[in-house]
Amino acid sequence: TLLISSIGVMKDITKAVTIDFKFPGDLIYLIGITGDETGGSEYNAYIGDKEQGKKFTGGNIPKVDAGLFKKIYKAMEKAIDERLAASCISLERGGFAVALAKSAIAGMLGCEIKLSQINNNNIHRNDTLLYSESQGRFLVSINPANREKFEKVFSGLPVHMLGTVRQDPSFMIEGINGKKLINTDIPEIDYNYKKKLKKY
Repeated sequence: TLLISSIGVMKDITKAVTIDFKFPGDLIYLIGITGDETGGSEYNAYIGDKEQGKKFTGGNIPKVDAGLFKKIYKAMEKAIDERLAASCISLERGGFAVALAKSAIAGMLGCEIKLSQINNNNIHRNDTLLYSESQGRFLVSINPANREKFEKVFSGLPVHMLGTVRQDPSFMIEGINGKKLINTDIPEIDYNYKKKLKKY
């Protein structure tokens, strides 16, 4: 198994940003482009195993746009340096839905999301938006008072305000057509996230 590790030095540790949602009412943003890129994804593997008894790979694997990603990373670095991000997590295995669940579990705060706010692509499937593993993306929560400054930092880049952090543990995602797609809560998600490790 290939393992690549990296280490960075922070000049000011007080600027370190964790993945957990911090405060009810904070705005939740998706940074980056979500493509039809579920090839080799956790989602495809799960669906294939469930429906056909074997993992399914799919054809559209994530592509790397080094030029765009560098701009996004530089902007994200600036936003963190200016203390505009309350939480931040990169999107990887499992895509947007899993990253959202991780941030919600970590902060034990619910959220309310509208997938229709992802507005710069031609994807018309909820499952693709939820589980695509497109690269170069971040899920960020911010204080509403920082909205103008935060969006200015990402001016000209793909940035989407999708919803808010909730006071209660409700975890709700509205689909592209405006209908409720996921309606659960943090304890339920936390249980399912950890149950495979309960033997260890």
